[in-house]
Order: sequence, then C-alpha cells, then structure tokens
Amino acid sequence: MPLLIGSALFRQQRERKGGNIGIQFRPTDELEINVTAPYSKFDADNFNMNYLAWPSRAIGDGGTLTDTRVEDGTVVAGTVTSLPGSRAVVYDAIAREAFAETMAADFDLEYRLGASGQLHFKAGWTKANGDTVNEFFLETAAPGSFSYDLSGSAPSVSFTSPDPTSPAGMLIDFARLPTVRRDGEEKYVYADYRHEVDMGPLAALKFGAKYTDHDRSALWMSTNGGVFLPLVCGAAPCTAADFAGGQTPGDFLDSVAESGTLTDYWTVDRDLIEEIFRAQPASARERFVVPGNTFSVNEKTYGGYGMAFFRGNGWSGNAGVRVIRTKQTAVGNILGGPDPTETSPFGDFTPQTVERSYTDILPSANLRVDVSDTIVFRAAAGRTVARADYVQLAPGVNLNGTTLTATGGNPELDPFRANQYDLSLEWYPDRESIIAVSLFYKDILSYVVNGSTTEVFPGEFLPGTEPASCTPIAGSPGLFNCPYVVNRPVNGPGGINKGLEFQLVKPLWNGFGIIANYTYSDAESNEGDPIPGNSKHSLNLTGYYENERFSARLAYNYRSKFFIDFDRAAPLNQKATQSLDASASFKLTPNVWLTADAVNLTNEKIEQYSGTTSRPRAIYDNGRQFYFGARIRY
Repeated sequence: MPLLIGSALFRQQRERKGGNIGIQFRPTDELEINVTAPYSKFDADNFNMNYLAWPSRAIGDGGTLTDTRVEDGTVVAGTVTSLPGSRAVVYDAIAREAFAETMAADFDLEYRLGASGQLHFKAGWTKANGDTVNEFFLETAAPGSFSYDLSGSAPSVSFTSPDPTSPAGMLIDFARLPTVRRDGEEKYVYADYRHEVDMGPLAALKFGAKYTDHDRSALWMSTNGGVFLPLVCGAAPCTAADFAGGQTPGDFLDSVAESGTLTDYWTVDRDLIEEIFRAQPASARERFVVPGNTFSVNEKTYGGYGMAFFRGNGWSGNAGVRVIRTKQTAVGNILGGPDPTETSPFGDFTPQTVERSYTDILPSANLRVDVSDTIVFRAAAGRTVARADYVQLAPGVNLNGTTLTATGGNPELDPFRANQYDLSLEWYPDRESIIAVSLFYKDILSYVVNGSTTEVFPGEFLPGTEPASCTPIAGSPGLFNCPYVVNRPVNGPGGINKGLEFQLVKPLWNGFGIIANYTYSDAESNEGDPIPGNSKHSLNLTGYYENERFSARLAYNYRSKFFIDFDRAAPLNQKATQSLDASASFKLTPNVWLTADAVNLTNEKIEQYSGTTSRPRAIYDNGRQFYFGARIRY
C-alpha cells in the first residue's frame, strides 16, 4: 500500500551573478605564474506545494481499506477511509528564501629547471555557503475518504472528502519558521617535480605531495519545538482559509497526468504565508538550534606519490604509487537515548565527536603499444578510492514527522574502493577519426549504500494530531517518542563491475560529423544485490556541424533502468531515461561568440519506482530548458 500519493507544484526563480579575475605573469621563459579568483552568487527562492492522500496514516490509525486490487503483492487500488479524529489528507506548503555563494582563489606556478626539470606548485582556497534564510512551512491536514489507482501511467486519486479545491475542513497541524546555514571551506597545496632522464627505457621520474583541509558544517535553527502554533490572524487563531490563494494552473501536470490524476486543488498564497508568519509575536518566532540536523565535519588529507615513465620503440608507459593519509573529525548530536546530557525544545540530546584515520595505498600502471601507424593498444591497472559525501559522515538525524522517516549519517563510513583493469584497442583511420573498443573489470572492495533501521526519537506534534504509534514524553508538551524508519549510509560488501565501451568519432562531409559512445556495464554485489547508480546500457549519440564561424550539435542520451539506493527499507529504482539536447554557437567577431542551448527538447519525464513498476514512487516533469548567452574575450 502506498505511503502517500501527492501532486506537487514546484516554482523557483533563479538568478546567477558572478565573475572571474585572472592574472597571467611570465617574467622569464622558464617561469609562468597564474592567479585566478572566481566568484558566484546564485539566488534560488522557491515555493513548493504538495496536496497528498495519506493512506498509511489513515490505516495506521485504525481506518479502513476496501474495494482493493492487488498486483505483485501491492494494493494498487482501493478506497481508504480514516477515523474522524485521524488524517486522510495532508497538504504541505513551503516557501523558501534561499541562495548559494561560492568564491575561490588559486595560485599556480610552473618553473622549468634547465632542459630536464619541471616544477609545478599550486595552492588555493575555496569557500561556499548555501543558506535558506527563511523557510515558511505550513502543513494542513484533515480526516476523510478517497479512492486511488496506481495501475495507470500516473496515479489517480478521487476524494470523497475533503474537497481538494477548497480549504474548508483543512486543519492547521504544523507550522515552522526555520533558518538553515550550510558552509564549506577548503584549503589545499600541492607540488610536483618531473625530471627527464636517459637511462634506457626509463624516460622520466615524477614525484609530488598534496595537502588538503576541508570543513563542512550545517546549522539548523527553528521556532520552539518546530510547532509554532497556534498561528494568530488578527485577534483569532488562523484557519487554512486565511492562507488561500487561487487554484493550481490550468496546465498543471498536463504532460504527466492521466484521467483521475489530481491536477486541481486550492493553493497557498506565498505573500500571505510570509506576511502571517512575520506578524507572529517575537516570542513565537524565537529560534533554537535543532540538534539532530546540526553538525560539522573536518577532513584533512596528506598525500604523496612517485611515478616512473618508460619509453621504447613503439611503446610507452608509466607505473607508480600514491599514498594518502586521511584524518576525519565528525561532530554532531545524538537525539534521545537513555542518558542525554543536554536539553532542547526538540528533545534532549548528547553531543558526539568521532575521530578516525585511515591510509590508502594506490598503485597504478599504464601501457601503450603502437601496433601499427593507425592502431594503438592500451592497458591499465590501478586501485581507486572515492570518499563519501561529508553529509553522509555526520552524526545525527533529520526527522520527518509526517512520514515518521529520517535520514542520518555514519561517521564510521569507509570510502568507495576498487581495483580496476582496462584494455582498449583504438583505430585512427585519419587525423580526425577514431574507432575504439575497450574492456573493463572492477573488483569493488567497498561501496556506499543506504541501510534502514527503526529507531525511537522525540517528534514534535500538536497534541491530538500525533500518529497512533507515538507516545507522550512526560513533562514535555508537544513532544512524543515515535518510531522512525531511519536511512543511514553503510558500506556494501563489495562486488564486481565488468563490461565494455565503444567509441566512434567520424567527420562525414563538409563540416558534418558524428560522435557515438556506448557502454555495457554488468555490476553486482558479492551478495547478489545491485550496485547503486549502475545502468547496464548507456548510449550517447551526437551529430555535429562545424565551420570557422558556426557550430551546432544535436545529442541523444540514453541510459537503461537502474537501482538508485534503498529508501525506508525498500529499493528505489529509476526507469530508463532518454533526452535530446541541442547547442549552437556563432562567432560574431574574433572576440565575441553568441551561444544557445536547449535541454530535453522532447520533454522526457523521470519516473521512479520501488522494486516493481506496480509501486510507483515519483514522476518528475522538469520540462524543456533553453539558455542564451554571449562570450566576450578581450
């Protein structure tokens, strides 16, 4: 049975401003210095509304499910009726004032020492912050009855009560006014030296070292307990009608919906929600740290490498090893537990700091053999490592009281590690063409996938609206101990990924040409589970035209279905996707280019499901996107 069935309307206005300063300095033939300093600010205010049928809550609180139809163990159709004091409908409206800002400074130096030595030094700093200055969150809900059917191309829902086109009967269950600050900063420095030698097959030696220091943090603050109720409109408590605007747009979900899909419901007026929230008393708008969502992660790496380059008659190659020492410190908060040491309106908690270090030794080797003047054979082997996202390393949990689900981090998470081997044969029939085929084999030692557990955490609810599975916390009105299904990243048991790649680049006639890439990838874990993100088939096909002043490309992209991850103890999958994109540029003058880009010309959708297509999870209609620009060089 579905957890929720909703029709979401998302609106966002984006505006990006930025610039880049670059200075190039070459005082001698041997020394070159480059300094760059880019800056960008991206304003991304958005408004999300989602009107949802809530079968899991209605049935979980003792409601009824009748007129059912079952396929593949899933109740794909039925009629749900809640108890009078329960909930069958929930409507979320979230208005965000948000932006992202990035800045960086890089220093790059190259110095040639005589005829044989080359020194390269680079240092830099980058900083980014992505803030939600204000998030105006209003949740209304109501008991009721509805029928649903998941068997079509899009879910259909028919409401007996309440009427989706009217706020009548909708109760304000939840409201909050949080602010979120996310910061990231990295400092790095590295240097390497290459020295040409003449010692038989040994052609050159190269050595280097690198240091990075990265900080990532998040600070969540929200109104007391997150409940922020009762909202006051004038001298009386607010009602859902006080926030009502018009109806959804006439073309809402036109390219997704089928007969019975919910496409018409009352909307929340963004100006009203902001105005009413800002008018609440200062004591109600006071914000407190949300401990489960607040964290910091520091990661320092110390690396060094050595490499030898070889060359002979018709062949070349290199071999080397890189050693990286990683030190991580993750700081967060653990909610609840038997003996919490700190108090909070969001539930008592205990601060946690986890420190760990590990070392990776990464050997690699590459070989090139010129079979003939037009055919090249290549072979490569090496060990690779890719660290988890910093958010995945943070202690703590982000709770969703509507669905009683949560996402958490794992400070003990290991990186993705694999031993990989590649063979390729390349044919160059002329200077502008290539036909190549390659084989690859990856022995995956560890990867990252979600694991799910059920854990009890304090949740915030207006008394009387809490789910039946929650119990009051003594002495803390509005707080309830609730069982949450928690997603946390864990390390998979390893696996194998093997396959082949085909590449074609071929000019055809008078500026026209074709580029084609195909990949077959067969990946499976040691326990027989799929590897997250792996599509068995991927295809990129591009046709192009180029001359001295004009260029144009039309690109078709396809990837077969794939497993995304586990979500709430159930698999999350995505259907095969395809898109048609185009780009063009025109050289107006030697220093001015006009550009145009079109994304998703055929208006393809992204469709996700849970294990079987009879359990749909989401349909995303991102629409067509068009970009126009100019490049000026002086």
